[in-house]
Amino acid sequence: MVPVSYRASPVFYVQSARFIVYDADPEVVALMHENRRADLASKVASLHGYGGADPSDKRIKEQLTAKGRAALWPPYEMLRQQELAARQNGNVAQADAFGQAAGMTLESWYSSGDVLREVNASPALISQVAARRDFAKRYDPMRSTVEHDALRRRKVEVPSQASDLRTAHPDLCAEYGNQDLQAVYETRVARALRRAGIQDALLIRNLDMVEFSFGFSRVSAGPTTIQKDRPMPVRLMGFRRCRVTGAPSMLSSSRTRPSMFALSGMPRFNS
Repeated sequence: MVPVSYRASPVFYVQSARFIVYDADPEVVALMHENRRADLASKVASLHGYGGADPSDKRIKEQLTAKGRAALWPPYEMLRQQELAARQNGNVAQADAFGQAAGMTLESWYSSGDVLREVNASPALISQVAARRDFAKRYDPMRSTVEHDALRRRKVEVPSQASDLRTAHPDLCAEYGNQDLQAVYETRVARALRRAGIQDALLIRNLDMVEFSFGFSRVSAGPTTIQKDRPMPVRLMGFRRCRVTGAPSMLSSSRTRPSMFALSGMPRFNS
């Protein structure tokens, strides 16, 4: 083995990357599992505007159970049973009321992501979902689609989590508080964004991110070899091993304030 140069950095990073934390939306990660291909295809298809329909009651129960939300199923099932009983008894108004309540419950599950519509994904999309295993995570278009949707719902669409840079804000602009200066600021920013071909510009506040590195450190005490009259360690010692993958990893978490831009001619953030 070749000893590590004493002029080298004390840490050798083999690979590093970062990801956004989705603790409040675990489905973002769960959809990436190999056994969730059908659900992932439906999710991506719905985000891209493919036509779809309500899933069967059996499929709704399966989705809720798979996401650890099985306790939500009995009240919904009761509404469906009451709707059916009312129709059989000829009570149309009551049946419609039960049906509407069940429909509102289902819509809330669509919004929360607990249930996905049965979307007719095209053969090309299904093929691409199957082929995503050939992509590195950062270049996976399916993962990027789902993550961008989660980021939009969690940060972009929540007023307290994102600031429109076209407007003066007290913690971002010295011009804030002076109407004349604010008007000059907003005009200047709007002109600059227009010249750059940027339709929207947002500053996201407090975005939780984790950076990880697969790497090795030369702090191992031995074995050593003598180089230029100095004892130098030969063996590289790994970081603490990750409990999930078993790989030597170093993790660090932080809160950042990234900016998001939508180019002119592209869909707006909230569309």
